Amino acid sequence: MNPYSVFAYISRFLFLLSLSTIIFHEQLRSNGRQTRYVNIYGSENFNTTPVDNLFGAGIGALNFLYQDQIYQANGQPNVTPEPGAKYDFIVIGAGTAGATMTARLSEIKDFSVLLIEAGAEETLYMGVPLLANFLQSSDEINWKYETEPSDKYCTGMKGKRCKWPRGKVMGGSSVLNYMIATRGNAWDYDRWAELGNEGWAFKDVLKYFKKFENIQIPELRNDKKYRGTRGPVSLDYAPFQTPLLKAFLEAGQELGYNLVDYNGKDQMAYGGLTFMISMPVSMAVFNMLDISQPYMKDFFLERKGPITVSGGCEGIAFLDIDNPNKKYGLPNMELISLASSIYSMEATLDNFGLNQDGTCKMGPVSDKTAVVDPTLKVIGIKGLRVSDASIMPEIPTGHTNIPTYMIAEKASDMIKQEWGYPID
Repeated sequence: MNPYSVFAYISRFLFLLSLSTIIFHEQLRSNGRQTRYVNIYGSENFNTTPVDNLFGAGIGALNFLYQDQIYQANGQPNVTPEPGAKYDFIVIGAGTAGATMTARLSEIKDFSVLLIEAGAEETLYMGVPLLANFLQSSDEINWKYETEPSDKYCTGMKGKRCKWPRGKVMGGSSVLNYMIATRGNAWDYDRWAELGNEGWAFKDVLKYFKKFENIQIPELRNDKKYRGTRGPVSLDYAPFQTPLLKAFLEAGQELGYNLVDYNGKDQMAYGGLTFMISMPVSMAVFNMLDISQPYMKDFFLERKGPITVSGGCEGIAFLDIDNPNKKYGLPNMELISLASSIYSMEATLDNFGLNQDGTCKMGPVSDKTAVVDPTLKVIGIKGLRVSDASIMPEIPTGHTNIPTYMIAEKASDMIKQEWGYPID
């Protein structure tokens, strides 16, 4: 994606948005009190003027463009292998799993690794959290697959077809997703082991979840049993939270649910509801990108404010809707709260995609439906492994990006061990 054309497009878009800005004055009730929010930052007017905001956003945007040029200049160059070139490993696809495996295998200096990716290098623009939804509309970085029309599924979607977004970019589908970090339930992985996949129980894979993780939340860094602090992937709360999130979490507590680390010991927890809002506490994208308000300035200059909230998703809940009084165990429903208005909800639904996995099922050789064995080798074919979300024998209770990191970490160690190299 050409950074200059993107910047020009965004500049024209923001200019049009700044011509019409509406602030809705209503009341948010919380704990019996009435709080009047005049904007998403709170009950007081901004302490900056529109001129300050325009100037700050402009300076910040120019600096952002400059940083993006540096970022791309330091990216991996396109290399065409020489005729007859030989490699120990050829990794197809630079998505979450491919990039992870390439990085880990490259730790062995004796290994030669070739990574092949059809898409371009990621840009900083693709990392603006609030705009995650819009990336799925791009023809340049998304293969834009769709499911076949059906009367049995996706019946509420246009043409009865669900979007099937797949990343065509360095970083793969992790560039397109909402950065929601969920591991799933321990039972999910114990179930994988029960299906004949030795070495894939939760007790076996927990160390790989921890290996790539660098948890930034202070109170969770002390949880040495479940959380990692030395890996390359940083996990944290968004720097900004709307008042809706507070109400959303309090609602769960009123129903008797605990606020827990759902990637720790217990997953069953309450994180919120989906709101349809027309108040200034909601994150209407048009408002967030209005450069006469401080949100763009705050993001470009200080990386703070509502634009740091990925796709407007703020909270999450895991529930057992068949047993609503059950507060522990395996959930069967996930809820995500959106700090969005009714207007941005439509855009979210238009670009809603599915988590896809399980097309190359992992299982023992005796399982006639399995494609790869528990070492991720394709059954019946030498020298070929599959290491991504497609090997999942059953879908975990959560989003699939974090489990994909785990799969790639474990696959890398299995390869190193098979080649006689020590592992951590």
